[in-house]
Amino acid sequence: MTAATGLPFGLVCRKLLRRTKIFALQIMAGDQIYADRIVDAVRKEKDERKRQELYLGVYRDFWSDLNYRRILCRMPAVMMWDDHDINDVGAPTRSRFASKGGFKPEYLNMFQAAKSAFSVMQASRNPDPLFPDESSFDTCFRIGNAGFIIADLRSNRNLKQKQMWAPEQLEKIKGWVDSNRNSLEVVFFVSTVVFSHGAPNIDSNAVKMWPAIIECFHSLRIRNRIF
Repeated sequence: MTAATGLPFGLVCRKLLRRTKIFALQIMAGDQIYADRIVDAVRKEKDERKRQELYLGVYRDFWSDLNYRRILCRMPAVMMWDDHDINDVGAPTRSRFASKGGFKPEYLNMFQAAKSAFSVMQASRNPDPLFPDESSFDTCFRIGNAGFIIADLRSNRNLKQKQMWAPEQLEKIKGWVDSNRNSLEVVFFVSTVVFSHGAPNIDSNAVKMWPAIIECFHSLRIRNRIF
């Protein structure tokens, strides 16, 4: 939030607090914490519980801001993790993740510790997940005739296999859309990861045109053609 706005975190929270009555929902799409600084400590730690405590300590540091806690108490929120909730996967150390047999044990342990902390601190606030076994944290829900798909693009991400998510995740989401299709006017797909990068001028024009496109589809009653 601070990086995106250029404002101090506490000030952003105070500004939002004054506007909570006009918001119905917070969608927090990744990087709710920045765990980069504990990566080396987690990687070296042999005890599973202590690895989890390192992550919970980061949550305590980032979430101790009183205004932030007030926002979380006053407005419902859905949360999904991204890279910094685990560590910065774009760092130069990426090559250390992999070994010939797959991923190095210390990084798998790190991932599991981050996942455990995310499950307790963030995913527990969400609507029921599509995968109760926590193999993935995807969740879908409706507000009126609007559907929301919050996709987990970290649990099964594997750059070695050029995989963003597992095929069964897409199938589960398709199933949810199919079962709710007749009640949906619009579906919002929330992605924590940019699937592709376009030319800035094209993206800018697309954003400007989008309301007119939506209105055109609505007037033509072109709906329920999802996936």
